[in-house]
Amino acid sequence: MIFNKLHPAARWIFSRAGIFYLLIALVAISLIDFKAAVSRVKVRRLNDARPEMSTLVAFGKGELSAEKMNWRPYLNYFSMVVKYMPSESTTKMFLGISQYYASPGQKTAWPYIQSAAEEHPFIFWSLYNAGVMAFERGHMDLCTRYLERALVFPPEKALPVIQSSTLYRQLMASSNFDVQITQEIKAVKENIYLFLAAANFYKKNYEQARVLALYPLNEMTVKDKEPFYFYAGAASISLGDPQGAMNFMSKCVEMKSKNPQVYRYAAEILKLSGQPDVAKGVLKTAVALENTQKKGFPYPERLRLRFF
Repeated sequence: MIFNKLHPAARWIFSRAGIFYLLIALVAISLIDFKAAVSRVKVRRLNDARPEMSTLVAFGKGELSAEKMNWRPYLNYFSMVVKYMPSESTTKMFLGISQYYASPGQKTAWPYIQSAAEEHPFIFWSLYNAGVMAFERGHMDLCTRYLERALVFPPEKALPVIQSSTLYRQLMASSNFDVQITQEIKAVKENIYLFLAAANFYKKNYEQARVLALYPLNEMTVKDKEPFYFYAGAASISLGDPQGAMNFMSKCVEMKSKNPQVYRYAAEILKLSGQPDVAKGVLKTAVALENTQKKGFPYPERLRLRFF
């Protein structure tokens, strides 16, 4: 028979075992090609969907307000990155921030922000944003947990993580990215102390709140001292120290505070100290400010999520 005259190697190829292994090889090759094709499609789609990062950099630097941003392209792009590149450690944070500003207070933003902090606790901005948003949502225990971790985070360890991130590399490649990451981390720690002081005050840890409010005033160069004086004063009232409280609230008044609670506390102290007429005048200021502002955290401009 012709089959028997074939070379042994050829006979093996046409045997059942040979055909079986040949089919396995063909399937493996086709799978490799398929995966490569899928990968190329994903890369092409991501490249096509990537929005202009310089606009996002301008927002991050405070040069463009959230209301003037078109967040739809960023929501689309970051959603695709989460889907196609789940190992990209910063994607959930980027998507969560975009959702938050596309629809302020949107519930869908929080799971992404929290997940970023829990899954990748070595990214400073993930911890910071989770702490700020937890504070805004009234989760004071979570707020203190995330922000305390951010507070002790070594700034020099942030840069290697950021440089390994595809999204951060895209941001940093923008011509308008002139941000010193480590300096930004050091500067934002002023905000961390403020939120920690406020969170402890609302948790009724008044002594801790006063310590946290006074520390940056004594140990750091603080740009806006008024909120720290306010929480130091509010904590002092709860600790039974009206004189100390009045000293702190007076500093807030001198700085022309827009916080109505400053004047309510000051009026209460003045009334207790036997100055009811002066207290009435101060209380009128508090009422006037309350009529022009929404209730809630008295320093809403601090509630800002950050990409960098």
